[in-house]
Amino acid sequence: MFFVFFVFFVVSFWRLSARADGTRLLVEDQALPRTGAPWWLLVPLAGRQASYSAPVLLIALTSVVLLTVLLVRRFYHHRVRRAAAWDGGSGRMNARMQDTAEGFGQPIRHIFGALFAVRRELPSAFDSAPRYRVVVRDRIWQWLYVPLGTLVQRTADTFAWVQQGRISTYLTYSFTTLVVLLALML
Repeated sequence: MFFVFFVFFVVSFWRLSARADGTRLLVEDQALPRTGAPWWLLVPLAGRQASYSAPVLLIALTSVVLLTVLLVRRFYHHRVRRAAAWDGGSGRMNARMQDTAEGFGQPIRHIFGALFAVRRELPSAFDSAPRYRVVVRDRIWQWLYVPLGTLVQRTADTFAWVQQGRISTYLTYSFTTLVVLLALML
């Protein structure tokens, strides 16, 4: 991508410096001279508006991708180096040195601790069968969604009697609603 921008900069600078009024164009905040170039080139349309050419942009992006693929194929030789796992300088690793789900989740619980209600059960050093347990509850759910859900459920229960009836009753409700809305709109 850098190569494409570099070439564009060099060509633009060359075009500006080749003209006698190149310095004037740079001083007056005009990046490129106004020419009768075809519509598909990168040419400014107005002093306050810039345009780009979709075909030129597509060709530039495709060139960058192809150049990257070719460079990777040229310099990467598919050699894989095999070595022992890194032991952190502590010697031979064993099962007690492994990271657990607790080790991965602890930073997230620490960072977002204000949003979650965390309850931990830690084993003592003298437990014959130690057990570690963490229960995480969402405080926002308890403070916002549970009361809102309760309110919606009570409202629905209050109006449930409307759903217990005959079709003629439903049609009367619908007709009355339409008449009231029409009266409000007029």
